[in-house]
Amino acid sequence: MRRHSSDAFRHRIYYNCPVKRPTHRQGQREWVADVAACPRQVLCQPDTQMGPVVYVRTADDPRLYPPIPRDSAPFKALMARRTGCERSNALKKATYRLADRPCRSATHFVVRLYLASLLEHARVWLAEDRQRLGETPQALLHPEALAA
Repeated sequence: MRRHSSDAFRHRIYYNCPVKRPTHRQGQREWVADVAACPRQVLCQPDTQMGPVVYVRTADDPRLYPPIPRDSAPFKALMARRTGCERSNALKKATYRLADRPCRSATHFVVRLYLASLLEHARVWLAEDRQRLGETPQALLHPEALAA
């Protein structure tokens, strides 16, 4: 089914047959049916303009109302993990030019991806150590000297 329209007053989303599509011909709007696009190769409901129409109430729509409530702790933890992954992927695409696909070989691409991931983790580890030990380079090389 193809999304056709929505009704905000009734909280519904309307879907119709993907074979029947609106178009403009000679300044007029009309519906055209492409039977070859149908998986069953049959024009269902030939007497109707839009074909079969189905509506879904937005209260039943899982994209608008997910099974895990948005204000719950599990949803917030899941979203924190998801956005963390998305930020990591965006960094790899932009900083290390992996979105440009600088290599043809899939193996070479995976090696570059692993190296970028290692570099990203190393930067986080260094930032954690700097926060814990301070900014002096000697403290990063010999943390046991500061403990004494």
